[in-house]
Amino acid sequence: MQVIVFREEGNKLQALLQEWLGYIPDVKIHKMSQSETGTQVTLTIFYTGTMRRPEAAQG
Repeated sequence: MQVIVFREEGNKLQALLQEWLGYIPDVKIHKMSQSETGTQVTLTIFYTGTMRRPEAAQG
């Protein structure tokens, strides 16, 4: 798991995260909350796809 910390305004950060996660197939945001200072956003996301490794490229 990778944790990335952003220093952004809370609302702007939430919008960015929603946009970025929109590019990932099978990932849905379940819950999003931010700290009172707006410097930290906590996400709960669901992955609805299958958990398998990509096939090796044929070359």
